[in-house]
Amino acid sequence: MDSRKIFDAIDACDDVFIKEVIQDIESRRKKQKRLRRLFFNKNQHLSGIRIAAAIVLFIVVLGVGVKTTAHISTLFHDWMENIFTKNDVIQIIPDSTTVDMGNAKISLKNHVQMTGRNETFLYETSYDGIEEKVEKVFSIEGRKQKELSKKKFEGHYQHLDISFEYSTIDNEIFAYNMHGAVEEVFPVIQQDTVYAVLETSAKEYTQESGQNGKRLIAINLKTDEIQSELASKTGIDFVMAPNGKYVLVRYNLIQPGGSVKRKWTSFNLQTKEEMNLEKLENKNLEIDTSNFVDATHITIGGKIDSEGEYRTLYYTDISTGKTKEYNEYGNVTPEWNCEYSAKKKTALFQNIVTGEKFLIRDIEIEPSYFTSIYKNYFLIWNEEDLPAYLCNIKRKTAVKLNPPEDIRYTLQVYFSQKENALLFTNEKEVYLVNLEK
Repeated sequence: MDSRKIFDAIDACDDVFIKEVIQDIESRRKKQKRLRRLFFNKNQHLSGIRIAAAIVLFIVVLGVGVKTTAHISTLFHDWMENIFTKNDVIQIIPDSTTVDMGNAKISLKNHVQMTGRNETFLYETSYDGIEEKVEKVFSIEGRKQKELSKKKFEGHYQHLDISFEYSTIDNEIFAYNMHGAVEEVFPVIQQDTVYAVLETSAKEYTQESGQNGKRLIAINLKTDEIQSELASKTGIDFVMAPNGKYVLVRYNLIQPGGSVKRKWTSFNLQTKEEMNLEKLENKNLEIDTSNFVDATHITIGGKIDSEGEYRTLYYTDISTGKTKEYNEYGNVTPEWNCEYSAKKKTALFQNIVTGEKFLIRDIEIEPSYFTSIYKNYFLIWNEEDLPAYLCNIKRKTAVKLNPPEDIRYTLQVYFSQKENALLFTNEKEVYLVNLEK
């Protein structure tokens, strides 16, 4: 079943059933001791938000991108301009090759999705059966859309086939249409070299268990040379630091008797040295790019209580292996906590590591969720009611998001890191909002 059919099936579900499913997801994420962001998925710097429960579920499960049509809604247009000043809002007209909007020329078509760590890649997709295929890739330059060239890499490592297409912007790569053993291509380019993860066969490691191992490789896109960096039959997860200098590696070590000992290490791609992160051993942690505070520090849960909730915070320097422990764990992100006062209608944000605080006033409803979007931006919202609030912790301000009834169940929001902008769409219109103005 392709994503559109799955979407239609979810959309046809009764609201009560969808709510129960989301509550079940929430219950399971607590048991897994990891804060999953229902609205903003930080595995991508451009990620979807759907206020309607069905679409929230859809984004959580499938990570669907933007879909737009050419219809115009005065209601949506007026709501956008009432929230943000007119100078901050740029309407993006879809289904057109070039649309003149003064200094902004951006067009989107159906089945356009977005990705990127530091850059913004827009890409058009099609489906060959159940397989999604990237057809075209674009960048945004000066708020103009530019189609990027598509290149292809094909190679072999031992008996493993490796194939993927890719596009680049400066020092970032977006790899797609991957085939063979390649599981992931990390987005950082260093002197024509990229790093990828291979899902290897049992034969390569002669594993008695028959389970597949993984191998981290370096690929020189100019010379086509492939070099092995790190291989393990017990390595099951790799996470690259934002600067591309370090890779975190998670191991599952089978102990006598069949028990599993888990550990995380930090692998320096320049020196080829691997360092144990001792504080993280034997913890069922899931670490991704959202845990990085900067290029060399991550924040994760530490000790847990009898109910399985984190009560301490680990602040780990992956370049030294040293960890500081704090006797508190955030409810927004591991390092950020928020306390809501129903009496004062205020939300007090506090950074556990730095001690930084800021207060947001006039919060009309008690939030159910506090969600980190990216760096200076948080979203607070209630699953039962609106409005939601987009908070800027740097400026200590908030924008109230209370869309009209007719559009709130189709509202999606994407965050663009490079442009420092929000992209709003109701599946009919698209608006780009500059967050710095």
